[in-house]
Amino acid sequence: MRGVQRERQTAREAQRDIRDDDANGEVFEAGGLKETDRYDCARGAGSESCWVALCIPLHVADRIGREMMDREVITVVSGLPRSGTSMMMKMLEAGGMSILTDHIRTPDEDNPQGYYEYERVKKLKEDNTWLGEARGKVVKIISQLLFYLPPTYHYKVIFMRRKMEEILASQRQMLIRRGKPTDTVSDERMAELFRQHLRRVEAWLDERPNMDVIYVDYNEVLRDPLPHVKRVNEFLGHALDVENMLSVVDPALYRQRR
Repeated sequence: MRGVQRERQTAREAQRDIRDDDANGEVFEAGGLKETDRYDCARGAGSESCWVALCIPLHVADRIGREMMDREVITVVSGLPRSGTSMMMKMLEAGGMSILTDHIRTPDEDNPQGYYEYERVKKLKEDNTWLGEARGKVVKIISQLLFYLPPTYHYKVIFMRRKMEEILASQRQMLIRRGKPTDTVSDERMAELFRQHLRRVEAWLDERPNMDVIYVDYNEVLRDPLPHVKRVNEFLGHALDVENMLSVVDPALYRQRR
């Protein structure tokens, strides 16, 4: 007990010496720190980690902790094909996020502003060793592949939703442009399969302790983007440039309106 008291006394004296030192006072002032700030010494008084903590108010330590955590988080944009995932990737890039993409799939008539894809995502089931590269970045992963994300990382998932009839119409148009058949499965059957898949994915996401999820409606973003951009910004820690995100929302690309 006496040893702990001596350590606490040493810590208090160190704190007083730091405050009394003019040079350190300038550092504190430059960093926006005040003597009235409450300091965190809960993690082992008298230890080196505590001595460092003496210089860091709780609100600053919390902010640093969030920033360090954000560098470890993998942000994922997901959804069904043709649900607005590329648009969201472009918005996040404009907002200041680093994008994990290899630019192998180039812009075309279906996605004139780019696909923002990373080729290795397609083999996520067989190989997830690249996921370390995605920490602190945003990567696009189609909803069917979310099940193969390992539990060893923390994910923030932005899941895009869109009217089913528009998704089907957009996919059909893409198949036509590529000269592929469009009548192998009826729209009604495909819509039902997609809805079953979405119910399964959303239930699975809801049970994952290492995944935070926000659902964003593509149609609503195009109609009134500001509230949805604000929601995404809040979800990602208020670190994005909202005005830049708004500037890249292009209603002219809404070509399968239903």
